[in-house]
Amino acid sequence: MKTMLITSILITFFYLSYCQVSEVWHKTYNGQGDYSDVYTCTASDNSGNIYVGGYTMSIGENANFLVAKYNASGDLLWHKTWNGTGNGPDRANKIKFVNNRIYATGYVNSSVVGHDFFTISLTQDGDSIWANTYNDNTYNQYDIANDLIITSNGHVVVTGQSDSDPTNLNNDDYLTISYDQNGLQLWVKRFNGASNGIDRATALCADNLNNVYITGRSDNGNDDDYVTIKYSSTGSLLWTMIFDNGGNDRAEDIDIDASSNVYIVGRSNNGNNNDITTVKYSSGGVQQFAVNYDYIEDDRGDLINVADNGTFTVAGRSDYAVGASLNYNISIIRYASNGTITWESNYDNPIQTDDYVTDLVLLSDGGTLVCGYSAQSASTPNIFNLFARKVTSTGNLGWTYTYQGNPNYNDQIFGCTETADGRIHLCGTIENADARGNAVLINLEQNGSLQSSLILDGRGDNSDNIRKMISDNLGNLYVAAYQVMKNNDRDISLLKINSIGDTLWTRKISGTLNGSDDDATGLVLDNQNNVYISGFVKNSGSSSDIVLNKYNSNGMLQWQALYNSPFSESDRCYDMTIDAEGNIILTGKVDINNSPTILNDEIITIKYNSSGTQLWASTYTGTTGLDRGKFVRTTPDNKIDVIGWVASGTHDDLVVIQYDASGNELWHNTILDIDNGNFNPKDAFVDLNGKLYITGIIENTINPSLQKGFAVCYLNDGTQNWIKYFGTDSGYKDFERLLPLLNTDDAILVGTTSSDTINFNPYVARISRSDGTIIWESTLIGLNNNKHITDDAAISSDEKIYVISHYDSDISAIEHLKSAISIMDINNGNSLSSTMVSYSDSFTVFNRVLIDNTTLIAGGSLWSNEGQRDLVIGKWDIPAGIRNTAVQSDIDIYPNPTSESLFCQLSSDCIGKTLRIININGQTVGEYIINSQMMKFSITDLYNGLYFIELLQSDHTISKSFIKQ
Repeated sequence: MKTMLITSILITFFYLSYCQVSEVWHKTYNGQGDYSDVYTCTASDNSGNIYVGGYTMSIGENANFLVAKYNASGDLLWHKTWNGTGNGPDRANKIKFVNNRIYATGYVNSSVVGHDFFTISLTQDGDSIWANTYNDNTYNQYDIANDLIITSNGHVVVTGQSDSDPTNLNNDDYLTISYDQNGLQLWVKRFNGASNGIDRATALCADNLNNVYITGRSDNGNDDDYVTIKYSSTGSLLWTMIFDNGGNDRAEDIDIDASSNVYIVGRSNNGNNNDITTVKYSSGGVQQFAVNYDYIEDDRGDLINVADNGTFTVAGRSDYAVGASLNYNISIIRYASNGTITWESNYDNPIQTDDYVTDLVLLSDGGTLVCGYSAQSASTPNIFNLFARKVTSTGNLGWTYTYQGNPNYNDQIFGCTETADGRIHLCGTIENADARGNAVLINLEQNGSLQSSLILDGRGDNSDNIRKMISDNLGNLYVAAYQVMKNNDRDISLLKINSIGDTLWTRKISGTLNGSDDDATGLVLDNQNNVYISGFVKNSGSSSDIVLNKYNSNGMLQWQALYNSPFSESDRCYDMTIDAEGNIILTGKVDINNSPTILNDEIITIKYNSSGTQLWASTYTGTTGLDRGKFVRTTPDNKIDVIGWVASGTHDDLVVIQYDASGNELWHNTILDIDNGNFNPKDAFVDLNGKLYITGIIENTINPSLQKGFAVCYLNDGTQNWIKYFGTDSGYKDFERLLPLLNTDDAILVGTTSSDTINFNPYVARISRSDGTIIWESTLIGLNNNKHITDDAAISSDEKIYVISHYDSDISAIEHLKSAISIMDINNGNSLSSTMVSYSDSFTVFNRVLIDNTTLIAGGSLWSNEGQRDLVIGKWDIPAGIRNTAVQSDIDIYPNPTSESLFCQLSSDCIGKTLRIININGQTVGEYIINSQMMKFSITDLYNGLYFIELLQSDHTISKSFIKQ
């Protein structure tokens, strides 16, 4: 073949021409998003200032740990947020104001795995004095601080739970940490119960000698018990007391009197249902009494407040409905120091639905304040209205404050406090009509009337983005994406969209761990239009698991397959394909080191049959380091090629592994960059001869902004046929796609180029598949030379190249990106037209494109100036020039449908031409040279479904469809 090198710099980027695309429609698809801002706890100082803690949602960071301050007039003075290294859910659970300092504790999400204790000390102006994160390095799982106390010597003690099981099973232990006033860690104590089951510390208190008392629940092997522990100020264990009433006994709260007697409240099973049970111990750990409150049915103690003289008040919930139905009301009980009831008060909201108490405060006038929330209706038990209720010192009703915001939206109160002026302050969250949860501080006068209601409305996160797209033979579009959902962070989304852009159905896939990033990585259709979507999800107590779901064309789940490696560490798939028999093959990585802080990833390849049965899973072991399987392809002889990289010291080498259909490794091959760069494959395809073509980049390990492109070809036996490098070590080449040309032995490389690592432009080259030689190359230059990046590309049936890119449309503006659809001549690389696309005041970026007959479909996301991101899909008619469809006399096929053989009747001028059989995924499953006017093909090896016969003529393609049944 004669090869000619044509180099052209195409400066006329935006101009109209006869072959411009014409938009048919575009639609945006907005997920639920999460706008939750919540105050979970509150404290006050002697000047009437209010301090609140909780969390606020932030774009790309999930929930951030939040502390805010309001003055006595209700003005927000400041608010501060903290984001854990894992960009996951962070939350403040308890806040205190002591000795002119603010202390808050809770947890932040770790970049390794799980949550870590997070404790901070702030000045009254919100300046950080110290901040400590604690991760138990032995287990590296979920550590959550639940309570906080400041002892009289200024030590800060926090307690909570720490998971000691590296699998997806929870095995929490008590975890207690003491810091000095400067944040220096003094001691750490764990408590693991007798059965090595779930043990969770819920609350703590301290006496005047700085001894610390911890309480919570502990599994004894049969059920739960109250377990209360006393530590000295130096962390020495002084005693451990267990309260076991024979059934499930769970302690919730603890307090102390002036004589260092401690009181614990919770729930205890009496054999029929639960009672509110309060246990009193002396400072030496001797049980003084255990008193039960049994109203009608189930009763649960949640909170306790003890006066110096030993009188104590308990708040909880009691089921007032006799029988199987539930109707929880609030119970408030005042006891004398000997455990006898002085008075009791109950609250049932006007519509008699469930009521829940969240905080309890003894007021300066001797009264008692409780707050919480009530179900809006019996039919919506998980949608709430908030309330606060004051009871006088004699047990009479003082007042009740209730708030119902927008119907069918949540309003909840989690904390309350009293300031020196006698005013009451409630903190929690309310939802507006758009279901945005705003943190709220409600200020009440002494008589319970509303003084003010103050809202903190954070940015929230409503980020959605497309990962994969595929179309069926009916013109429907399937989209794999992620969408942020309330309380779930990112979930995998699968959308089916018809030819006019209407959503037919949507399916969500979420891990069991709320607040985790789940993402889609693969999408294929089989010949019955069943759709398979793959990705990874995060489940409670473990890292990511590989997930594969199969749905029929109506969106009904056929099955789900989850893969969690024996080490229960991070397992992720990055690509998926379907073979000629309908089997699904995934590739990705598994971490084989069971320590979350030490990563040792291996390449994993898994094969499932169409019923979801795992046929095999094979790992490829490089040296220690982070190995990845990026792409998986099948060959015409049913072999499997896996492309990725293996870590080799300080750099990553390209690796190709071939397996047979049973998962046995046939060969592997690695390439080391001579300059010790990192190979990162971006695309690959296999031709009809089983040759494998790969493209991607090689990143400079010293200066990551420098990188060069590469393309390599392997024969089916693993022999490297050729390799080519593009660019220099001082420049930049980033290849995204490698597209085969069906009618020639060439391919199209598409990516981004730069000579100075500042000005980036789309780059397209036509190369010979026989040796990698460049036939022509073109650079597209936009209105502004900087920031013009290629995202994807496709080739139409009339062999025009469609390049999707995004560019900075105004270099004076901040982050204002638009997309462009550019059409190029496949013969010489000349630009035929470019069309600008923008649907947003900030970003419009398409990252996926496909061509379906005479239309182009692009999918991606658009951003607003507020930073939110929605899915966007556009459909365009592409210009005339599609190959002509032949008349009926050119080709005829029968029988149709057929099960074993297919006959093709052809005209005489077809002899010597090429005929192909193509499945609905666009894969060629058979190619033949026509040697007579009657051709017979055996199709017994084909999977049942729809196929196309293509006859390649010099100036057009004839296409016929048939069904294998």
